[in-house]
Amino acid sequence: MIADETLNGDLLADLNAAQRDAVETVDRPVLVLAGAGSGKTRVITHKLSYLAARCGYPPESLLALTFTNKAAREMRHRAVRLLGERAERATIGTFHAVGLRVLRRHSSLAGLRPGFVVYDVADQEAVIKRVMIDNDVDPQRIRPAAIANLIEQFKRRGLGPEEVSAGDWVGESGRAQSASEHLAARLYPSYERRMSAMNAVDFGDLLWRVVKMFMSYPLLLADYQRRWRYVLVDEFQDTDEIQGRLIRMLVADSERGSGAGLTVVGDDDQSIYSWRGARIENILNFPNLFDSAHIVRLEQNYRSTGIILEAAGELIARNRKRHAKRLWTSTAPGEKLSLCLCQSDREEAARVAALVRSEGVATPLNEIAVLYRTNAQSRLFEEALGRESIPYRVVGGIRFFERAEVKDVLAYLRLLVNPKDDIAFARVVNKPKRGIGPVTVGRLLELAGARGVGAFEAIPTCASAIKRGETRLRDFHHMLTSVGALQSHATALEVVKALFDRSGYLSQYLSHAGEDVEAQGRHDNLMELVSSVAEFCERAQDPSLKAYLDEVALLTHLDTMTEEEQRVTLMTVHAAKGLEFEVAIVSGLEEGIFPHSNSRLDEGGVEEERRLFYVALTRARKRVFITFAQSRRHWDELAYQAPSRFLNELPAGLVAIAPGSLSFKMGAERRSRDVDGDPEGIVPEVIEPCEGLTLEEARGRRVRHSSFGIGTIVGGREDCVLVDFPHVGQRSIMIRYLELLNS
Repeated sequence: MIADETLNGDLLADLNAAQRDAVETVDRPVLVLAGAGSGKTRVITHKLSYLAARCGYPPESLLALTFTNKAAREMRHRAVRLLGERAERATIGTFHAVGLRVLRRHSSLAGLRPGFVVYDVADQEAVIKRVMIDNDVDPQRIRPAAIANLIEQFKRRGLGPEEVSAGDWVGESGRAQSASEHLAARLYPSYERRMSAMNAVDFGDLLWRVVKMFMSYPLLLADYQRRWRYVLVDEFQDTDEIQGRLIRMLVADSERGSGAGLTVVGDDDQSIYSWRGARIENILNFPNLFDSAHIVRLEQNYRSTGIILEAAGELIARNRKRHAKRLWTSTAPGEKLSLCLCQSDREEAARVAALVRSEGVATPLNEIAVLYRTNAQSRLFEEALGRESIPYRVVGGIRFFERAEVKDVLAYLRLLVNPKDDIAFARVVNKPKRGIGPVTVGRLLELAGARGVGAFEAIPTCASAIKRGETRLRDFHHMLTSVGALQSHATALEVVKALFDRSGYLSQYLSHAGEDVEAQGRHDNLMELVSSVAEFCERAQDPSLKAYLDEVALLTHLDTMTEEEQRVTLMTVHAAKGLEFEVAIVSGLEEGIFPHSNSRLDEGGVEEERRLFYVALTRARKRVFITFAQSRRHWDELAYQAPSRFLNELPAGLVAIAPGSLSFKMGAERRSRDVDGDPEGIVPEVIEPCEGLTLEEARGRRVRHSSFGIGTIVGGREDCVLVDFPHVGQRSIMIRYLELLNS
């Protein structure tokens, strides 16, 4: 190719040796293993510019793929800065944006009519709900969102309705299909027929249909292989099965050798999205898929101190499924990681608030991050920071008391205290769905307004005037009145438990918490709300429901800072990927939390959790604080926590126990309890997952659940058992989400 010398300056001058190697290798497949903070974005944008300016590739023959619009914009901006306006002719975009462009150009070959529309999540769920009704499936039994997620998983794996209906597949987890997966497989063909009739596609179609079209029309594929002579992929560790297949199809050019025009950049140690379809195998198997692959390791870190990198390196080296690499830095070693061992989750939150205040003396608040494994953990930190008048923001989530399911329950409670609260009434009268629609609610509000009373108060006298909704309104009134009667003598906690028991609000999420990520998150938030009420009742002189609502009202109005003001950042570790801070406080390092209970009995799951902890550590530039609570409230039960196995994997010489912490011996596999009130002294060991046991083998065995604690199996069926928990009663739980104990 003819070189283009029009680029000003030396394109490679600001690259280190490994980065330069990755950019200059253009005659064979390149896998760039870019460790945290090693300059991966610089490599991919410099290479795109190098291909055009030095190797003679026309910019329009270059395809750069990434995952978010923000990343695509940043990539294009940097390329224009390096290459000039010619970079605008390159195709730079997300996988789905590029897929949509291809489908628009060849809609008829993809089985679509011109002018097809792309449905968003809400539209897709509306279609699925109609399909469920048409197939005699009650949308109240399983949420349409769960079916939508499963159909998306089918498409991520390249499975059309025919393959799924044939049954020659296994569940996403590798286990036998769940009842939800079977249902999604049954509804999939009907869903596709209805979408076709409306000339609509969902986001899964934007790649699945392109791959399907390329398989059916090889000449069309060959045209795109000639069009895009070089393909660059960012965040390759996050690609799913269909994305990996599309990439391999585009670079399968026999003239140059398979993959010769391909560079992928990623870090297998930061592969943390398997729950949304990412396949770490794509990056692990790259050298096997492309025999002539050139592997470049970017190991020089420009972000963190030496001690942080060494500790993170020792941790991640325990993973077996990874490419070997070791991050290093030319900067000073820095301070040791600080481990803060607290007696309770409330003490943990208070210690974190104190850390933020002390670190904030020398560090801007927006350079301090509090990281946690699940969104539900934010509640105590929000309260502790609020009490200290420390401004904060919740990133990648919503403030705890502003989350929809929490606001729903608070609306129920406000209506109990104040039956005239029409706003609360309208919010909850049909949650969960009771068949009380907006027309019925509007008519009742009209009748109540004419009488000068609240809508809830008007039900006994006005419901008869609303023929279609009368029975449902009276049932709702009877249910809530029976709960409200408890207020005269019961605590707020007792009222909330009765509300959950009689309203059905919690059970709508509980039955699908193990299979539906969104339902699991909402369920966890409701568990945390109960913990909030239980804590309030323990410390308040007045444990009434009204007093609790007064406290919550004050909490939700504490933060009145403007967006321009300095705030500490609260976020999950997943949301923190790609970000960096001077100080990172990583919380909740306990078994069942980090690693999460859904992952800790599966080797692949534990490795992903370890990668997640690695990501958390490497967000910090200068200081890392790690916290662990010896007891944590689940529901209204105080549960004793085992230290996370990851704490034992950190090098003892790189970790300092924070002043005032409980004693802890680094490297110990287990440690005994010395907290007052622990009846057993030693936490029962998990001996195996329950999955695989017959019902007769399981009956009478003691098990642990992540939210409800320890209980005993008393009945049920093979896949879903009935467990008796001392503090919450009997619950039906999918057996694969229980752990068998040895005592």
